[in-house]
Amino acid sequence: MIAPLYEQLAASHPAINFYKVDIDGEAVRGTVLEQAVSSVPTFVSYRGGKRLDQFSGADRAALQLMVDALSSAAA
Repeated sequence: MIAPLYEQLAASHPAINFYKVDIDGEAVRGTVLEQAVSSVPTFVSYRGGKRLDQFSGADRAALQLMVDALSSAAA
């Protein structure tokens, strides 16, 4: 449901790195626990290695706000 918006935002904001992580993968299990990912989708933003924001759920408005905040901070 939110994947098309995610893809659109990634394409229109090339200065921001977007990543998808399969949380079922054995290699990322520690990271999933460390980042407190308890539901899917979960979106987390970072700047300079510091965690800025996180939310879970297919909230289109929240995703747009997160990307807008990262984009304006990058300018």
